[in-house]
Amino acid sequence: MEKLIRALEGNLLRIPEKQAKLFADPRLLRREAYAKFWHVYIKKTFRGANQVVSYLGRYTHRVAISNSRIQWTDGKAVSFRWKDYRDNRNRTMSLSCHEFVRRFMQHILPSGFYKIRYYGIMASANSRTKMETCFSLLKKTGYISFYQGLTTYEIL
Repeated sequence: MEKLIRALEGNLLRIPEKQAKLFADPRLLRREAYAKFWHVYIKKTFRGANQVVSYLGRYTHRVAISNSRIQWTDGKAVSFRWKDYRDNRNRTMSLSCHEFVRRFMQHILPSGFYKIRYYGIMASANSRTKMETCFSLLKKTGYISFYQGLTTYEIL
């Protein structure tokens, strides 16, 4: 908290206009921050790059929830399937409509942000050129599949 207040006093942070009043007075900021109960939950770290890629892949390349996973709704609650990756099993969860929409809204990107699949080296536009550039920067050659260019009949 002290570092935050020093950064504010040194004009090292840009504060949105809507919150300027709260951040203008360090005593008010401290009172507001300490009035709330903060529960900090820290998960165990990942066990390597494969686990990180797997984790990110589940969240960055999909919609928040597909229609096929929603099992039923009665206007007061929503029931849907979800996958528990700890034991690799599908489970069912029921939430109030309000809570379901709240959680869904957390997956909507702010204006100016893009899903990864539409941006970067894996974007479809000029992907071949981008990958060739990546391989040359890494001083590696691209892997060409033995099956590239063959029809399904030829592979079988």
